Amino acid sequence: MTARTEFAVAPHEHGVVSSWLRARSRYFLIAPTLVLLVGFLLIPYVNMLVMSFRNPSTRAIFAPGFTANNYLSALTDSFYLKVLWDTMVFGVFTTAVCLVIGFPVA
Repeated sequence: MTARTEFAVAPHEHGVVSSWLRARSRYFLIAPTLVLLVGFLLIPYVNMLVMSFRNPSTRAIFAPGFTANNYLSALTDSFYLKVLWDTMVFGVFTTAVCLVIGFPVA
């Protein structure tokens, strides 16, 4: 008769740790990309949005406080409306040209 000895694996052994790492490996792989995207895209966009609501100043970069007058003046001034219109026309024209050229190729 042969005696058999069974060994229990502790929770901190390789099996549990490797399964934990395997389950979360996609998060570890995407973390550097998320850091770069947040650092180089999201933070500058949020900064531009905040700056667009700041009061302009002649002595400093911005005066204290926030206002929506920047948007009001941009949407009521004929010069800015002309620039916005020209931008939209150029964008639609460029999109149309790209579709005409790219659609047959695809």
